[in-house]
Amino acid sequence: MPRETAPDAAEPQVSPEPAEPQISPEPAVLEELRRSQVPSALDSLRTALELDDAQAEQLALLLRAHASPAPHRRPEAGGRIRYFGNACLALQTPEGAVVTDPFLSTDGNGRGRYTLDDLPDFIDLVLVTHGHHGRIVLETLLQLRGRIGAVVAPRSARSEPGEPSTGLFLSRLGFPVVEAGEYDEFGFPGGRVVATPFPGTGGRSAYWVELAGRSAFIGTDAYGDDPEPCRRIRHRLGAADYAFLAMDPGGTPPARHYEALMAKLGLTRPDTPRTPPGPSAEQAAAVTAELGAAETYVYATGDEPWPGHTTAAPSHADPYRAPGIQSFTRWCADRGITAGHLFHQHEWRW
Repeated sequence: MPRETAPDAAEPQVSPEPAEPQISPEPAVLEELRRSQVPSALDSLRTALELDDAQAEQLALLLRAHASPAPHRRPEAGGRIRYFGNACLALQTPEGAVVTDPFLSTDGNGRGRYTLDDLPDFIDLVLVTHGHHGRIVLETLLQLRGRIGAVVAPRSARSEPGEPSTGLFLSRLGFPVVEAGEYDEFGFPGGRVVATPFPGTGGRSAYWVELAGRSAFIGTDAYGDDPEPCRRIRHRLGAADYAFLAMDPGGTPPARHYEALMAKLGLTRPDTPRTPPGPSAEQAAAVTAELGAAETYVYATGDEPWPGHTTAAPSHADPYRAPGIQSFTRWCADRGITAGHLFHQHEWRW
């Protein structure tokens, strides 16, 4: 006989677990629009989106009469690297493309720099070195979301539990994310990417990119105090054809990013650098030497004027930066290493 339950005996109530936030899938037409750089007729968009007359008029205000992408957005043969500014590089083969730390100018009429219009229709991999300001820039990433195969982000360091998870942050925004540990490999058409140890603090990643028979080390903000990580990279992967490093030897004054907020709080503008500073000439030289790099190029965050809307103080006033870069390029010249200070745009082809 089944046991009867007293009518006044209430079942214990268990609070349901909070549901994971879900990102609704995009309608097929919107997904196609985001991926495609080919112009579409207003009438076809209106039909696909089921717009009424008033909505169609509003949509027309957002459209251009002509397609904006620039020509030559993908090399016809061999390999190509383009510097877009502010630590952003596009490494391409005729079949595939990899973009690092994407922060790109949106002004298609800009002169002397590559912009969003110069990117290919599809980017196989976006490589994020770390989650600091200027490396994860949502105004760029959200425009590329439908054109990215995967975002490679560093796996959070277990030794630093307070470090935010870059991969979790981006995945919750709807990006296809894979987290990379040391020496994890990711293929793309025409090449491969290897996540390497970061010569510096934890919670970050450097990357080794092989394409069209050459290799490039992407070491944004990599320090050279401890040569062992770069020594191990070279022992495992060989000497690098190219190394790309950020240099900010004097550090960044807090006013560079927070002057507006400080003014509202009635605080004076401090010009003292933050701690720790970025890689110095000596540290960049140590990384170059241990990697056996044939060519090394350095860039400094905020050098170009176009990202000025994200900063509050001009970087060209930094008294530490120019002498450090000059010292590093002289060091390279004395050893027969090709070196340069990247500014606005640059291209390598082979």
